[in-house]
Amino acid sequence: ATIARIESIAKHDPKRVVRADAIDELAKLKNSHYKDFFLSAIGDSSYSVAGAALEALAVIDCPAAFKEATRLSAEKVKGRLLTAISEVLITCGDESVFEVVAAKFDAMPVSQQKFSFLVSFSDFMSRVTDLTRFKKGIDMIVSFRDAIPAAGREQTDPYINNMILGSIAAKKETAG
Repeated sequence: ATIARIESIAKHDPKRVVRADAIDELAKLKNSHYKDFFLSAIGDSSYSVAGAALEALAVIDCPAAFKEATRLSAEKVKGRLLTAISEVLITCGDESVFEVVAAKFDAMPVSQQKFSFLVSFSDFMSRVTDLTRFKKGIDMIVSFRDAIPAAGREQTDPYINNMILGSIAAKKETAG
């Protein structure tokens, strides 16, 4: 009964954020029965709903999610959908999607969303082997760090320098 209620909310609730949250809950079930629903919800006019659906699809069918993320990456999107596209390209793709992912990261304004996406982007950068791409990505992280307003840098710089950049360096050293 609870799952049926969540399904109903995901499909019919008038509040977009509530529908997105319900899709997140359905994704946790990892049930391929929802694949068609997730695919159709990716086309929703709400970036929250579409982003949740793309992330949910990636849980049950990474290749299909990658195909959708690649298609959507050519469109002008924002919010959760922008983050979801990048996350799926990183999770389900390989280094060949660097330009798309880097462009999405670079286009994000200085915000909590970009700060949150930094973890995935840094994990992706630790897997990039092309030196030119690697340098470009690291420069983008440093530019983001430097663009954070001075009032917040005392808190963010140690995290970015030690946890983000330090983690990338450690992974690269381990990989040789």
